Amino acid sequence: MINISCSIPGHSSNIEIVCTNQFCKEFRLSCFDCLKNGRHLSHINDQIKLVDLPNFFKLSNQKCKALLNNLEQKKNAIINQFNVLLEGFQTKYLIPLENIFQIEGHKLNNLVENLLDFNQSIEQIDNSISESTQVFIKTLENSLQNQYLQSFIIRKSEDDQREELYKLVKQLMSNEQYQIALEFLEQSIVNNQETLLLKADCLREMGEYKKSMKHYDLVLDIDSFNVQSYWGLGECLRQQEHYEKAIEFYSQSLIINPNHVDSLSSKGFCLAKMKNYSEGLALIERALKTDKNHLNSINRKGHCLYHLDMIKEAELWFDKALKIDKNNTFALHYKNIIQQK
Repeated sequence: MINISCSIPGHSSNIEIVCTNQFCKEFRLSCFDCLKNGRHLSHINDQIKLVDLPNFFKLSNQKCKALLNNLEQKKNAIINQFNVLLEGFQTKYLIPLENIFQIEGHKLNNLVENLLDFNQSIEQIDNSISESTQVFIKTLENSLQNQYLQSFIIRKSEDDQREELYKLVKQLMSNEQYQIALEFLEQSIVNNQETLLLKADCLREMGEYKKSMKHYDLVLDIDSFNVQSYWGLGECLRQQEHYEKAIEFYSQSLIINPNHVDSLSSKGFCLAKMKNYSEGLALIERALKTDKNHLNSINRKGHCLYHLDMIKEAELWFDKALKIDKNNTFALHYKNIIQQK
């Protein structure tokens, strides 16, 4: 049974009827009280039961699919015609230079005549095709201005711009240009979840931990199950050496996603920093089971092994880290310590 309450004050009935009249300007969902009051009376035959609404959508979907198939066929027909045109020009007028003097005299004479005519007509051919193409494109543009598509086009344009911005910001962040990335994010009008999260990450990398944590909290106000925000809050605290508090946030992240690699690795590293090397190592190894090339986990495993006096094993893991990043300062630091022993 479908229970949708009528929004009109004083109407105690649930919605039962949907208006499908194309020109109706009233609210389309009605209860029996609405109908008693005369709503949609002028086109009563265009009302359907709410339970029949899936069939209405099904029919609309069928019509849309038929239109899409039809347009796909027309698109393919246009492409085929262009291919025929291109192949025709290529076959008739694109002459391999190495074969010129192998052509029989009369054929060569005709070929020269044809090419002269072709060269004379190039501009006319180009203008004719360009004009036809422009008319066709203009027709498509007019169709896209249709009220049924306009809102989609605007939304898609805005979405595309945001995606380009996020792509640029992530590239800047990968190059450690966090200040520039943050400046680009500040230009974004929409403070949605992804924008806030990227701002928080930039601020954290810049050492602006209070501001970063504020942005992670804003993300959690939107999505209380956002794993990346809990991890980010933990990172801010870990980098300030508040290991116990950081572990609380990593644990919250792992409740939502028990296999979150960054949270497993960072929680394990915090435990190691608190000298719980064996317990920390176990979590780090769980992270490596999910992602065997996770650089932080590789380094952190080496760190735990080193402090458990398993020096040779630790060195192997630092070597593995340096194969991934030959300039990795963490691995180089421990390699230097080991070599001085």
